[in-house]
Amino acid sequence: MEAGNYTSFGILVEYNDLISGTITFLNIFLGIIQVFDYILMIPIVVLSFSVLIFWSSAVTRTAQARDFHPPCNRRGNPGYTYWHDYA
Repeated sequence: MEAGNYTSFGILVEYNDLISGTITFLNIFLGIIQVFDYILMIPIVVLSFSVLIFWSSAVTRTAQARDFHPPCNRRGNPGYTYWHDYA
């Protein structure tokens, strides 16, 4: 309902509906912003998941390597080297 006029008893009323035009413009503008937001969000989510997968695989590989080659201290006992092993 952009424009219209009503005549009754010789009275002419003309109006221009600015509210509906403004609401339509804002809906279109917000739709464009949402599309832009999704365009930015999709690569961020994909990169986040790829970093998460890479991190979990790196942790798994590190744990497997430690289980396969356990560290030994100077006395030949398995375990980490502590300061008292050098005494």
